[in-house]
Amino acid sequence: MDRRLWTHLLVPPAAWAVHLQTCYSLHQQACESNTRVMLWIVSLVLFALVAFNAVRSYAAWQSIPRPYAGGAAGAPEEEEPRWEGRAKFMAAAAFAGSLFFALMILGQTIPTVMLRPCD
Repeated sequence: MDRRLWTHLLVPPAAWAVHLQTCYSLHQQACESNTRVMLWIVSLVLFALVAFNAVRSYAAWQSIPRPYAGGAAGAPEEEEPRWEGRAKFMAAAAFAGSLFFALMILGQTIPTVMLRPCD
């Protein structure tokens, strides 16, 4: 479980960094050929990867069992095991990070859609 959560947590910033570097390196080629298709393909693929990661991390977040609240009213709640709390936090952080980096990739794609390649 921990390895999967670490993957969910680290994939979005890595995808954003790959997107940033790839778009910078392809900009000269897009300017010379006067087409932005390759930039759009890179953006679409990496946005889809981060969006898929968001769905998977949300599913992981929701699949972690909730602590049992005890029996009758006023009964003390059972304490949540340490690994469950850590797993819930990592899954929630991975979901939030996926949404953030998906917006970052989308934000970096907007200029390639609206501007000409050599602007």
